[in-house]
Amino acid sequence: MFVLAEEINEELSDIKLEYENLRSQLCKLENLLCKENGGEFGLSTRLQLQASKLFNTDQFSDVQVILKGGNHIKAHKMILAASGDDWGVEQFDHVDMLDLTDLRYDVGYALMKWVYTDDFGGYSVQLDDNFFIEMMQAAKVCKLKALHIRCQKALSTMVNNETCERFLKLSEEFDAKILKENCEKLLGKKTVINLPRMESQFERQVTKDTEQI
Repeated sequence: MFVLAEEINEELSDIKLEYENLRSQLCKLENLLCKENGGEFGLSTRLQLQASKLFNTDQFSDVQVILKGGNHIKAHKMILAASGDDWGVEQFDHVDMLDLTDLRYDVGYALMKWVYTDDFGGYSVQLDDNFFIEMMQAAKVCKLKALHIRCQKALSTMVNNETCERFLKLSEEFDAKILKENCEKLLGKKTVINLPRMESQFERQVTKDTEQI
């Protein structure tokens, strides 16, 4: 039985990895399609394509983002302001650096890459539950709503009997409604599954008491 559980967990891990790879491929295909049919797409799509080209480049860069370990990313105030509502500064006009050293390096880098490209791929990072939890927390602080939702959906694929209660507490802490709904669904199923067992135990107890009488 334990062997079967391990095999299922391995299959789930493979499925999660495949899911993220497919999302990455989808983003790349959308960008290619946009290039081929630029005139047919709206302004927002074209702006997203241009923003992806500016990630960590000197062109038009007017602010540096400091990551843990002293690493820097060349960024753009307009793109950051358009993506998130709270970067820890009152006005971008008066700053030339943003400090993200409170985040793990891989999380900070992935967050900035997502702001520009809507994608986490392209570099070595372990997309596990800890990664998405810290990313979700950062998204909530910076008010990156789309990223907050994406992290919830990624974590929802990892909800199981072992993680359910932990994720449920986190969902309440980070106002993660999608994740909370998925945790509650699993808890509801567990209750339904356990109910016949409880009834069976009750019936056996009643039978035992009757025989004693």
